[in-house]
Amino acid sequence: MYKKSKIFLSHTFRDRNPIKDRLISDLQKLDYVELWKNEEYINPSDSLMEIISQGIKESDYFLYLPSDMKSLSKTELEMVFVDEIVQQKSKVIFINIDNYKTINEILEGYNETIKDRILQSALVLNFTADTYKVAFSYLAEFILVNESDSIIQFQLNRFINEKPIILIADEVNEKLINYFSKHPNELKTIDRRLFEEFVAELFWGFGYQVELTQKTRDGGRDIIAIKNAETIDKYLIECKRPDIGNLIGIKPVRELFGVKQDEKATKAILATTSYFSKDAHQFFERNKWELEPKDFDGIMKWIKQYKIIKNIT
Repeated sequence: MYKKSKIFLSHTFRDRNPIKDRLISDLQKLDYVELWKNEEYINPSDSLMEIISQGIKESDYFLYLPSDMKSLSKTELEMVFVDEIVQQKSKVIFINIDNYKTINEILEGYNETIKDRILQSALVLNFTADTYKVAFSYLAEFILVNESDSIIQFQLNRFINEKPIILIADEVNEKLINYFSKHPNELKTIDRRLFEEFVAELFWGFGYQVELTQKTRDGGRDIIAIKNAETIDKYLIECKRPDIGNLIGIKPVRELFGVKQDEKATKAILATTSYFSKDAHQFFERNKWELEPKDFDGIMKWIKQYKIIKNIT
């Protein structure tokens, strides 16, 4: 059973190209495609970036038709790459409609992070007068979304060039942190495993050696962070991303305290996108030298600290 595929079309409206016009027309004829185009969804009174960001988040696929007018399209590419990591979905489809340019020639002038992401993870299709029918047939089949399946998923431990995805490029990590600093409420619905990765990246930025425990066997802590300074400090960090509106009660706090005692760590930290109940706060206060709460506001302070260290504006 199939549902409509939501397609975000990234293109420059003023660019006139017969192949592009034909592609848009043919996509609109597919009964399982819902096409999102800037010129149809954005009104003069709208916040341009907010509307585009929302359109990208809601899309199943991002069709990128490069243009000589690169400024807005580059911004959209950066936004969708962040969204791919947040949603763990690979969604960029690069459409080459220039008969005389290779993809490397088209990407000349783009920063290395964007070029690498397109070349490594995007689906690239060449639409020319001679290849149009074959390319469109492949695209039409590829964007069919089965209701029982998700789109191609990122594996969080996936390796590219012998690096985990979270460590592929500092620039991507910094963009992710910066994105959440500007859209803090989205932390409250982030994938739970990705929230652990997110906190691990913060501590890596703070200068700690970081170990992210296996997903199924964390032993009561998600992250081990160690710093060698005048003394060796070992922190155990448990991450909780509850449903919106749910507080963190005393039970996980007590459990973390027990793990901290057993491992004889310097301190244990419970980091959450929510807030703590009254009895949880009281337990933290009684054990403040060994336990530390980090609620949503505390996470935002961490992000601010990270941005200062990394000189992100």
